Amino acid sequence: AAISYLDQRNGDVKLAYSGSTTPLSVLSVAPDSGSYRGGDVVLVTGSGFTEEEIAVTFGGFPSPQVVFLDSTRLLATTPAYPRPPWRFFASTEVDVAVSTPRGSAVLTRGFRYTDAGVEASALNGSADRNGSPVNVR
Repeated sequence: AAISYLDQRNGDVKLAYSGSTTPLSVLSVAPDSGSYRGGDVVLVTGSGFTEEEIAVTFGGFPSPQVVFLDSTRLLATTPAYPRPPWRFFASTEVDVAVSTPRGSAVLTRGFRYTDAGVEASALNGSADRNGSPVNVR
């Protein structure tokens, strides 16, 4: 959006502001989970996105690639994230932040890093090789 005004003295139109007037926000990330190794492409939805310099971070780590689609959608590649060594089926929820020269917006716990492979909760209700139910707590 461009806001301009007319200079009454000589009839010139002068630019007073140029840019988006929509507030910057982050509403969702899809898919909302991926590997600690990174490299997953996710769709970030929100508002106020522009083609100007834009950055996306996952838990403070910068996305290696961000693609502007339109004012409400970005594609971002997840960076690698350090896996906590003390948990077996570890997963970590992190904030997803979008930053521009106009400011930043955060989706709190918007993405969950998981171990590569099967999540513990995905095993619940399945059976082991002897047919016994598996329940991971």
